[in-house]
Amino acid sequence: MKISKNFTLKELQRTECRIPNNPDDRALINIVAGTHKILQPCRDEFGRVRVTSAYRCPAVNQAIGGSKTSDHCAVGTSSAFDFEIASEEISNLQLAEWISENLIFKQLILEYYDPSEGPNSGWVHCSYDVTGENRMEKLTKKKGVKKYLPGFVVD
Repeated sequence: MKISKNFTLKELQRTECRIPNNPDDRALINIVAGTHKILQPCRDEFGRVRVTSAYRCPAVNQAIGGSKTSDHCAVGTSSAFDFEIASEEISNLQLAEWISENLIFKQLILEYYDPSEGPNSGWVHCSYDVTGENRMEKLTKKKGVKKYLPGFVVD
């Protein structure tokens, strides 16, 4: 099922687990909205977008050790995506900065980005809330640091 100009539901429910990963109607609404508000604009701006994690049913989320409150589960009113641009020319930091300046989001996290490891180290996590409760929160998750840091922190 095609859910935007360039994204299908199948690619957004792909998982390495051998557990069926099918969204219910509520989750599907959240996934479609997030795709239109986050992934498709990134694709339109940068070209190919490589999604590494999107929808996770509760069983898949539990199997991979995800947070019980993860927006990846698309429960409630939000959905989340982990992704990067499939290009060595656009770093994950540049992607996160572009999103923060151009899109509406609930939470935007620059995860495990280390410029010494190249532009595609780590990934960008971005969530969207269909009710408009998008707090525009920007965070960084660094290796070896338990807490999320406010803003985009790159050393």
